Amino acid sequence: MPTSLHTVQAAIKAATDNPAGGVVYLPAGVYILRQPVVIKTAKVVIRGDGPQATIIRIPVSLSDVYDGTWSQAANGDITSQWSFGGSFFLFQGRTSRTSKPATFLANINATVPVGGYRIPVDSSAKFTVGQWIRIFVNDQSTKGRRRMQATGTTISTSNGGAVSVAAITNAAGTATIGRLITRPVPQTLQQDPVFMAALQAAAEQRAGDQEPGLTPAQALAASAATAPRNPDSVTAAAAPGTVIAWLYGDGLADSGPNSGAVSPDDISITAKVTVVDGRWIEIDRELPFPVQQGWQAVVHSYNPTVQDGGMEKLTIAFDHSMWAGHFTDRGYNAISFASSANMWLRQVTILNSDNAVFVGWTDHSTFIDLTVGVTSRRWMDKDFKRAENGHHAVGITHSHANLVDGFNIASKYIHDLTVSWGANLNVFTRGKGEDVNCDHHRSGPFANLFTDINMGYGLRPFASGGAKDRAAYTELHSSSVQQLTAQGRRLATLETLRPLVLPACDWGPRLNFYGSFIGKDLCVSKLWIVGPINSTMPGNLWIAQKQARAEMP
Repeated sequence: MPTSLHTVQAAIKAATDNPAGGVVYLPAGVYILRQPVVIKTAKVVIRGDGPQATIIRIPVSLSDVYDGTWSQAANGDITSQWSFGGSFFLFQGRTSRTSKPATFLANINATVPVGGYRIPVDSSAKFTVGQWIRIFVNDQSTKGRRRMQATGTTISTSNGGAVSVAAITNAAGTATIGRLITRPVPQTLQQDPVFMAALQAAAEQRAGDQEPGLTPAQALAASAATAPRNPDSVTAAAAPGTVIAWLYGDGLADSGPNSGAVSPDDISITAKVTVVDGRWIEIDRELPFPVQQGWQAVVHSYNPTVQDGGMEKLTIAFDHSMWAGHFTDRGYNAISFASSANMWLRQVTILNSDNAVFVGWTDHSTFIDLTVGVTSRRWMDKDFKRAENGHHAVGITHSHANLVDGFNIASKYIHDLTVSWGANLNVFTRGKGEDVNCDHHRSGPFANLFTDINMGYGLRPFASGGAKDRAAYTELHSSSVQQLTAQGRRLATLETLRPLVLPACDWGPRLNFYGSFIGKDLCVSKLWIVGPINSTMPGNLWIAQKQARAEMP
């Protein structure tokens, strides 16, 4: 007989209440979960006996748990609140931001080139060798898109009924996105981390989005997808010398409007201090972006409140349901990592999800032997040409230095492997899938590596999304098959039974593709490098880089 997770939730609470953390062990069996689990402390691990042995069955969606599923814009379009955030397992921490003076250490007071180790600072008094830090670069180009906040209230309508309202407001308090149209949102939900995570993510993704949603009838019936995307039409507009201009190759690619293609603090890196001097510090890795004149570059301490935890050796299985298309997610969302570090998934299978794994503001984490699939198809007969079973399989945003290794996207999603919002130095390797796409979702992803992947059918390797006002799909030195190192560009491969078709030249600047590729235009004007793999080249760039780093003195 299935086991209720009430006792497991009590065990998780005991682990989170313990300063030393703890392992919540789920022996072989079936466990039923009807409420989200939120973990806000470090060193908490949920461990089963293996994906075939320990099954967490979730028979409900987040729409069933929380009132307020749909959002209505001023033009009447309706979309789901669960398309970008909120999950049944939420690891929620706090990390440093430039807005937090308590973590501030120093200003960077001179220019630094890409690949630099030595960081000039106005004071080294707060630094120690071995300390973890975070370096941020901002300027006016990264401050145009204000962070969004979500608040919920309930008002009475003229007919005496109740309408649930979720006004999405910017920092100035001005409402920017419409209302929820289902049952009233209880006051208690305004502080619920899962519900608020979903609203926050939806607000951020929707800001400036020109893509239509659903009509009220379509939303209520959950039976139709949104209209096709319009082609890109925005021209490069970021001012010369700005952070965003650098990201997009100083005019080589569409950089969106004058500001706002990326968010504040998105361009950052964490590192360990190796040397402290009165005028500078040295770090243990290359700086993947420069510090240029006129930029606001600062150093903060880095000590995430949620780290050294994760989930392993289990399956999360939602009861099978049909999926109606883009932005109709009812909230069959499995796992979220938010503002955390050094986390992991290992030997985890997720079945019948709308969104399997969200990774946001999370660094230095590993996701190994992750399988995302379905028990039977979730797409409807009318959508047979698209045959998509959900929204996001693995989405990485605002995050860096994460590894996704040995994955299997066994059923096609709209976005299989996503990088967006400044995501950088992330690696996807030794994976496979039904028909994998490497989704570069605009808003500043750069220096990410996709290598040694069996793309399955190979029909849509570079299909990418994101609102078109957020600049080109990907940025400087970021592609499916490249990596920028101190020694220069290195090589990698995507494996498939047929040559992969290159994306259009407006995909991004200075990209490197090595393997079997075809295309009418190799995009020389965008400074792409496209070439075959030969016997002297590594078949897996990530493994070659690990070996090279291990051999460094």
